Amino acid sequence: MSDVLLDWWDGHEVAALRQTWSVPTLEAYRRIGSTNDRARELASEGGSVWSTVVADEQTRGRGRRGTTWISEPGAGLWMSVLLDGGLPPTTVPLEVGLACAEAMEEVVEGIEVGIKWPNDLLLDGAKVGGILCEAAGRRIVAGIGINVAGAPDPSVVAKADGLPPLPLQVASGKSLLRSRLADLVVQRLRSRFGDTLVDRQGLDAATLEDLQRRDVLLGEVIETEQAGVGRAAGIDASGALRLVTSDRTELRIVSGSVRRVSGGVPDIGRA
Repeated sequence: MSDVLLDWWDGHEVAALRQTWSVPTLEAYRRIGSTNDRARELASEGGSVWSTVVADEQTRGRGRRGTTWISEPGAGLWMSVLLDGGLPPTTVPLEVGLACAEAMEEVVEGIEVGIKWPNDLLLDGAKVGGILCEAAGRRIVAGIGINVAGAPDPSVVAKADGLPPLPLQVASGKSLLRSRLADLVVQRLRSRFGDTLVDRQGLDAATLEDLQRRDVLLGEVIETEQAGVGRAAGIDASGALRLVTSDRTELRIVSGSVRRVSGGVPDIGRA
């Protein structure tokens, strides 16, 4: 199926949304393979920071490590934004996640969105969204998927990461405009990263405090691909997950999948 570019999206003229969001480029699609892929193309064409791609449906959406991200028509916010490539890549998914969490909490009053390292957004223990950041030359593509009005079959999600899906509208109890949520996401990204993006050495104290407050793994016994089983002890300034093993050694987890361990685990002390 060929990509279908739109002049109107979510009830609004795309040109008007571009002005409202204050982005240099906004492309909206009825159907596209992947918003991240299109954003990478924009980057290769010299696309400016904050250039944005949204879609009603993705036919080749993906998550981390090539897993399938199911993007049903009109069911969620499928969105990619170009960030400056000078940012530390290990911290970007966490900061993008924080921006999305803040945007969702502004749209739906009274909710608290958690972050599961390194890139999942959780609400009441269920997955409401995910982040996929990819390098694109001098840019970073921040891919964002938020379940708004619907979610994929739970059995499909379980095979991918073990987290049940949750549409944001279930929490709000009313219809939500994806365009409003997207606007807030861009605003929060600007607030987090700034209009003039420069190299940074890591996460600042305020960001680390915000992550700790939202860290759903903090204090939990988890299993990691990199180092096996241990207790999650938070996130450090480089964006790595801190893991305390049974012999009280603290390790830094920088990649791979992470899952909670329930039942029959060794006695692992708290950090």
